Amino acid sequence: MSLETTLSDITARLRQGRFPNEQAISQGIVLRVFRELGWDTWDTNVVWPEYQTGEGRAGFALCHPPSKPAIFTEVKQPGKAEDAVRQALEYAFHTGVPFVVLTDGRTWSFYLPAEQGSYEDRRVYKLDLYERPPSEAAEIVDRYHNAKDAMLVVLRELAKIDASFLERCSQHPDAQGRKRRYIARTPEELYPDREDLRDMRETLPGGWYVATNLNNVLKKTIIRLATEVAGLSFGKDVIVDF
Repeated sequence: MSLETTLSDITARLRQGRFPNEQAISQGIVLRVFRELGWDTWDTNVVWPEYQTGEGRAGFALCHPPSKPAIFTEVKQPGKAEDAVRQALEYAFHTGVPFVVLTDGRTWSFYLPAEQGSYEDRRVYKLDLYERPPSEAAEIVDRYHNAKDAMLVVLRELAKIDASFLERCSQHPDAQGRKRRYIARTPEELYPDREDLRDMRETLPGGWYVATNLNNVLKKTIIRLATEVAGLSFGKDVIVDF
């Protein structure tokens, strides 16, 4: 079953009132979504329930690599997800986890805990399953739970703030290898000698592209240069661990 089909089924069941409490949402929605996203829900070192932090227990820690939390997911009863935002962001901030998801099954809010500003400023997206077709919902949920997309989230969010950001990133010395660029205006610039790889890219605001056929060292390099270009501090304002 695809994520799109799963979310369609979940939405139908939500409308029927089939998930009345946190436990039902965790078992009937959240764990199903994790499985469709490729997380091994049988391995508690990968999908760690009730992860203990110095401040309390996060509902789920998605760990990559195993036992190393990359995403905290907090599950609340219907209509109560927003009540947990302060608690969830504090858990993540003090543990060094770069990404937080809050959900009541129907709504999914995605946060960058290290961002400055209000809680709303730190929310990068809010998805309501009632308001989006399953295909769009699946794309959004996948985007914010995929390890490679830490790089995409950082680039896209910083580009929203500054129209010249991606241009300046593309000119950074670390944004290119010996023969190719990692951030460019055309797929040909990303893979000049490898036409077969040109589909391995993601679009960015303003008509830019970023290569995705990159190892984790290069992805982290791009995140680091992006924070430098934006005038932020890598490891403080922007924290990633994958």
